[in-house]
Amino acid sequence: MPTLAEFRTRVLWAVGVTVSAERGLTDANIDEHIRRAVEEFSLHVPAEVSADILIAGGSRAYATTVLTRPIGVGAVEYHIGQ
Repeated sequence: MPTLAEFRTRVLWAVGVTVSAERGLTDANIDEHIRRAVEEFSLHVPAEVSADILIAGGSRAYATTVLTRPIGVGAVEYHIGQ
């Protein structure tokens, strides 16, 4: 997987700039734009993952306020007798 520095080089090459300072851009500025683009892309084409979330015995509730980014829940399993 490419590093952030490699992405920065690709972005500069794509816009025809060989050195970021030519356009008054800093590496940090370009990196922030790349991070935002990846974040927005991942909201529309998310990576599918699964997770086991442990909650207090007898409870069926999970506070989503602790999440740091939006998620979608595709399925929830509740095993009877456990």
